[in-house]
Amino acid sequence: MFELTHRCNLRCAHCYLHCYDGGGELATPEWLRAIDELAALGGLWLSFTGGEIFLRSDVFDLIARARQKGFALKLLTNGLLLDDAYIARLADLWPSDVHISVYAACPEIHDGVTGMQGSWEQTVAAIRGLCGRGLHVTVKTPVMSCNFRQIEQLQRLADDLGAVLRLDTDIVPGNDGSVSPLVHRLNDEELVEVFRTPHLAYRALPEASDASGLDSDLCGAARRTLSISPVGEVQPCISNPVSAGNIREDSLADIWWRSPLMLRYRGLRVADLAGECVNCEHRAYCGRCSAMAALEDGDYLGPSRWACRVSVARRRAAAEPAERVAGDALSPERRNA
Repeated sequence: MFELTHRCNLRCAHCYLHCYDGGGELATPEWLRAIDELAALGGLWLSFTGGEIFLRSDVFDLIARARQKGFALKLLTNGLLLDDAYIARLADLWPSDVHISVYAACPEIHDGVTGMQGSWEQTVAAIRGLCGRGLHVTVKTPVMSCNFRQIEQLQRLADDLGAVLRLDTDIVPGNDGSVSPLVHRLNDEELVEVFRTPHLAYRALPEASDASGLDSDLCGAARRTLSISPVGEVQPCISNPVSAGNIREDSLADIWWRSPLMLRYRGLRVADLAGECVNCEHRAYCGRCSAMAALEDGDYLGPSRWACRVSVARRRAAAEPAERVAGDALSPERRNA
């Protein structure tokens, strides 16, 4: 994940970013070098995210270099700057996926989240234009208290546009330590209701969990993932704002292979979790994120209050289904969404 900028043309209510001035951002040659170094390391998947990536005047140069290097490139954007000319340029470069955030199937809720009247119409127009060019578009929707009853309408909207809907129930603390985004999380009853819907019912199913799993990798951080911040800080993953080094001072390869922090994270196993997590009765339903545990609860290896709430909700939804889940709920398309 390359965070090209923290600048944004929206001020979404739930956003975890609070750095908007753009000071000290990596220059074009620095990002081009990072792309080249990641390719030399054998990277396959690359995502450009922000802030709003299309606020950078060099973004098409970076996209072109990433495609030249053979990356499966994902672009995360709000779509507001994607006019016909930009869409045509993207069609020529052919990223593997364009993720665009849509918060509701109606302007009132979406614009209330973004704080910008008219943003829904512009975003939907961008999705329609991209899909019209044959590009793969994913509609990304964080499920919040204001929009959790919009899931069916959002699915119809995505279908109408020719896009794929992807839902996420995680709302994370601010990168400045602020907990203000968390007021938009679903409450316990809303979580259960959401996990009973055909769109998310598969997530309520228990996962394989046995003693042999204790030696499994804790997560993909520093193993399969890394992120680079707008100022060059290399992190084990985008959700964990701790620096393993800076590409302005060391090569990406040196940081990846030799950073003490990367090596420490890479060595962590499930057995290293606090005992109450390892032996928890809800473990089979838990999708615990260590970065979330650290940000919200102060302990990378300790319990995550949010993960605990979600695991209980998943178990309740699986045990007390309100209605029989539709047959396509577990289809590959739904799982990918």
